[in-house]
Amino acid sequence: MNSVWNTSRPSAREGWRFSPSKGDVPVRKSEKWETIIIVLSILFLWPVIKWYNSNQNTPFYYHIFLVVVLGVLGFITYRRIKRLRAALKDLKARRERRPFPPFF
Repeated sequence: MNSVWNTSRPSAREGWRFSPSKGDVPVRKSEKWETIIIVLSILFLWPVIKWYNSNQNTPFYYHIFLVVVLGVLGFITYRRIKRLRAALKDLKARRERRPFPPFF
């Protein structure tokens, strides 16, 4: 077989496999759960919109539930900012270029 046709591409049966580079960090389970909670909290706002459009009052227990969800989202935001700061500190310690434009 000619070397042009002999490539290292996977066959159709194998499928494409993602091989992360050395600098890529795998996503942790906690980050996946945080993302799932954020999407769910957006979905939890739907009944409020429905009740508002139908001129019905939102039940009191749902207000309590939304305050709890707001607290959880605040905690997730705190954790994500903490991870971002640690990553930027690590980049600065390694003296690599920041992933943001220079004015940040």
